[in-house]
Amino acid sequence: MPTLTTILEYLKVAASSPLAFAAYVCVVVAWVARIWIVTGPRQRAERILAQFNEDRARSIALKDLLGASPPLGLKKSEIMDWVRAKSSENTRGYLLVAYLATLLSVVIVAGLTSYVWYNDDGSRPVKLLRENVSRGNP
Repeated sequence: MPTLTTILEYLKVAASSPLAFAAYVCVVVAWVARIWIVTGPRQRAERILAQFNEDRARSIALKDLLGASPPLGLKKSEIMDWVRAKSSENTRGYLLVAYLATLLSVVIVAGLTSYVWYNDDGSRPVKLLRENVSRGNP
């Protein structure tokens, strides 16, 4: 059974591999996309509310933005609450994708750690995964 310091050495090797880096990039892209998709409609709705004073024109613009028009006669603060509710309904799938990307990256790093640990016979120091690649003669 390996000690905690040994596991951390294997984890250091696995976490610095190119596959782990790709997983990190996927996680960052998923979370940034999710945040951008959530805040985008809210910011555009604020601009629509500032631009249109007439209720009917405002409803048409919001319908183009979110796919549904708000009930007529709402105040601006109530319309923003309605926009928040509608945009959160539309972004639940993106939240799921971001969580799955995070979980997948954890599984990849854990898998790489166990791979390095399994293939280590203890006779040599732990090496980075990419150091085993033969690059040929220069």
